Amino acid sequence: MPDIFVEVVPDLGARWVDKSFCYRVPPVLKEKVAPGCLVQVPLGRRMVYGFVVRRVEEPPAVAIKDIAGVSGLRPLGPDLLDLARWMGRRYFYPLGAVLGMMVPSPAREGTGRQRRYAVLDVPAEAAAAEAERFQARAPAQARVLRGLVTANGLAMEELGPARRSLAALVSRGLVRVEDYPVYREGYSGVEEMADRAGPPALSAEQQEAVARIMGAVEGAGFAPFLLHGVAASGKTEVNLRLVEEVIRRGRHCLFLVPEIALVPQVLAQLRRRLGSEHVVVWHSSLSPGQRHDAWEMAASGRAGVVVGTRSAIFAPVPRLGLVVLDEEQEPAYKEDQGCRYHAREVALKRCQLARAVLVMGSATPSLETYSRARSGVYRLVRLQQRVTGTGPPRICLVDMREEVKAGNTGILSRLLVRRLQEVLEAGRQALVFINRRGFYPYVYCGNCRFVWRCPHCDVGLTYHRAREELRCHYCGYALPYPQPCPACGATRVWQGRGAGTQQVEAELTRLFPAVEVLRVDLDTTRSSW
Repeated sequence: MPDIFVEVVPDLGARWVDKSFCYRVPPVLKEKVAPGCLVQVPLGRRMVYGFVVRRVEEPPAVAIKDIAGVSGLRPLGPDLLDLARWMGRRYFYPLGAVLGMMVPSPAREGTGRQRRYAVLDVPAEAAAAEAERFQARAPAQARVLRGLVTANGLAMEELGPARRSLAALVSRGLVRVEDYPVYREGYSGVEEMADRAGPPALSAEQQEAVARIMGAVEGAGFAPFLLHGVAASGKTEVNLRLVEEVIRRGRHCLFLVPEIALVPQVLAQLRRRLGSEHVVVWHSSLSPGQRHDAWEMAASGRAGVVVGTRSAIFAPVPRLGLVVLDEEQEPAYKEDQGCRYHAREVALKRCQLARAVLVMGSATPSLETYSRARSGVYRLVRLQQRVTGTGPPRICLVDMREEVKAGNTGILSRLLVRRLQEVLEAGRQALVFINRRGFYPYVYCGNCRFVWRCPHCDVGLTYHRAREELRCHYCGYALPYPQPCPACGATRVWQGRGAGTQQVEAELTRLFPAVEVLRVDLDTTRSSW
């Protein structure tokens, strides 16, 4: 039988040149090596990981080394190999490093976990008849057979002392022992978060949106959609219905959210509707074992939908039919390390290669997405009515300069204080947002106007009253407060400007002493995670 040669690109990170090498496939690995496989190959004096990208029909006339081993992970499909080649050209990144990013180290290093089961090797009716025959002379074997007839398989640890009877049943050809993979899922039990009342009825707008997008899915061609809907218009429910319909047609889905914190709510709804065995999670906070199992579930096709952050766009589902990019305008979809890809661009290319449908949802789409939807490059689907039947919230803009003229020198306007009073008297709660931590965003010397800045980041230091310190929110540099002014030597003449969460908390506590005020920011929640 002639030798088989393949082209392998090593995964050596971004600093490695974009180069491939030819290797011979040893006879013992011929059945395992295929394009997309993760293999171990000798390179110089070391062993490295690499990816098989194609078969070589005419190898070079030089000494060619053998592939040393093959990973147990399922190979990447042709669409992901083509996607990796496109990303290498688009983002000027070595092909081996792009493929390595698609199959991260936790997925490679994690190992599959198996559980041993005893299952019937004969029809249930025959096993039941044998159990009756064994009842008198071998009651333990009869109990095992009846248990297998009822349960259609039992884990070895569930058999307990009856495991001693298993060998006799196996030798008689009535029972066999098999190993089955155990899936270590993330967010076990999260479906309890979902609404038990079931999916809500769709509005006319939502029904039209689902019908229009499903028409493109059934057309089996590439189609990008912008699902542009006002807040509370039911975009998430449209996406969930689309996922259900696509899975019902035997294809797979990717559901991307911008942040890990948003995964549980989507996951709960999908697992409640589809079952936990059909939905897997993919993001960087999973354990190596969970990443390995999620990869296997996706690549084998057992998982109908993969929910995750931007890296979930590389999940190796075999029959991709739909990609949902929720809140497509979020900057979190842009990778800022290594291969600096944008998940929206990659999703568009992957859907194009797989002839799948992409749904980008947003109430405030990015300018480029909205422009392409308006010009017809993307298909625009609008949801203009709130499913709750309520109108948009009333927004009041207060000019704080007028407040100062009226004698109000506090950080809260009179209108805000009045509205807070009304809400509290009605027994309700209020949320007050401010986009700065600390007490004062910056402090300066009241004598010479010197502003204390971080020596590393060249930004003003923030005053934190709780710790009596000046702190840089970029690098963590801190100084005790107060400090003598380094410019004029004055002491205790520091003045602050602006307001942070600590100052807002102190002001609300002063205004409403009988009400509990809870501050939620990085300083109060860091120790809880």
